[in-house]
Amino acid sequence: MKKLLTAICILYSGVNFAQVNLEHQYTKANVYITQIGATDWNYYTFIPSISTLTIYDINHSLLKTISIPAVSGFSPEYIYSVSTNLFNTDSYYEYGVVYIGPYDRYFIYNELGTQLLNVDSANYSTCYNTSAGLKLIINSAGAKVPFGNVYSLGGNFLAATPEIGNGNNNYTLSNPYPDPSNSMIHLTYDLPAGTDKAEMVITNLNGQVVKTCNVGSAFSNILLDTKQYAPGEYLYYIHTDNYTSPASKFVISR
Repeated sequence: MKKLLTAICILYSGVNFAQVNLEHQYTKANVYITQIGATDWNYYTFIPSISTLTIYDINHSLLKTISIPAVSGFSPEYIYSVSTNLFNTDSYYEYGVVYIGPYDRYFIYNELGTQLLNVDSANYSTCYNTSAGLKLIINSAGAKVPFGNVYSLGGNFLAATPEIGNGNNNYTLSNPYPDPSNSMIHLTYDLPAGTDKAEMVITNLNGQVVKTCNVGSAFSNILLDTKQYAPGEYLYYIHTDNYTSPASKFVISR
């Protein structure tokens, strides 16, 4: 019996188990990842208090530190769509940034501080890869007269980030209701034929995941208790092994 136990222990000790290992820790800020080219990925951090966007390569080596331009009376709050060839085809990094103040403002800058776009009373954008080329949609936020702008982009690559989708997909997110919500909200979705299950991902506007849940084709919405989360604006999108849908926004109020 002792020989048998010894043999079992020896066999067990030779088994290697996959582990989750800490590869790198960024300090003083949350970290995000964005696809820069067909095979290139970058990490980036954003610290609103010092208006700094810092970009790292896939091995966590520092690539570039970018100072976000100052806008009098407004503070930079969110970063979107960090890329080098989404908005145009030059070699500079570009990004979208939302400033908050008396009202929200949406800007697109390159790393040199050159302004590519400025939209007042707007705070969220979505990019689509359509049969007519890359499109940017910016919708109003707090405008007296609501608006939605569609822009043609001069780039040639669509980064694979959650706020970006493919205009030819069959994954749809209808308007959540009631929106804004201070208690329960229905987050609606519709999976295409042949897709039985997917994952719904809910994030804040900084890209931090606050909740994930499994969804199926038998239903068309989930009921979320918003009292568990801080007031503010959130995004949700559908994710499968080979696709990430465009995101839809909802607001939690108190």
